[in-house]
Amino acid sequence: VRELVESLVRGSSLPLPFRSSGADPTSDELGCGELGVRRLVASATDWRYSHEVVAPPADWTLEAFDDAAWPQGSGGIGFGSAALETRLEGTPSLSMTLYARARFFLDDVDAIDGLVLELDYDDGFIAYLNGRRVAEAGAASGDPSFDSVATGKHEAGTPQRFDLTRHLASLVSGTNALAVVGLNDMSELGMSLS
Repeated sequence: VRELVESLVRGSSLPLPFRSSGADPTSDELGCGELGVRRLVASATDWRYSHEVVAPPADWTLEAFDDAAWPQGSGGIGFGSAALETRLEGTPSLSMTLYARARFFLDDVDAIDGLVLELDYDDGFIAYLNGRRVAEAGAASGDPSFDSVATGKHEAGTPQRFDLTRHLASLVSGTNALAVVGLNDMSELGMSLS
């Protein structure tokens, strides 16, 4: 999943390439002055995912959930595009959803001043941090099931950024979990999360 979660961290000198060109943004371009930016979960991260015709257990968005039996792959994950790092097998119409999760570690949650989710998706998604719903697009209210569909069409190709700063309280010092459910539109066979 492409540069999926970024955090603004005081004093960090780690660059974060997040433009499609791969160029690093300046602090002024990010609007964060002297703050540094650090990627917490990146595209190259090994994600655990499920694309079954049954919904995962209710606790799948929590850090403590045991996802060891789920397949593992790099983002983007999905159907219908040769550009995806992890291409799903089977028929996408059997399950309209893709459940994906990754863990990341924070030494000091108090050093986090802001949080941004950058996601390229087709057609909708819901994102969770440690079990709390923090972002969505093209998704109905309520908990999704394996046969939930996107509420509209959205083609992948241009990552979108979602400000998650108001959800900083969802983070903990130590191990955290980012969980994303991807939703497909019933009129096509392409679906992806990057």
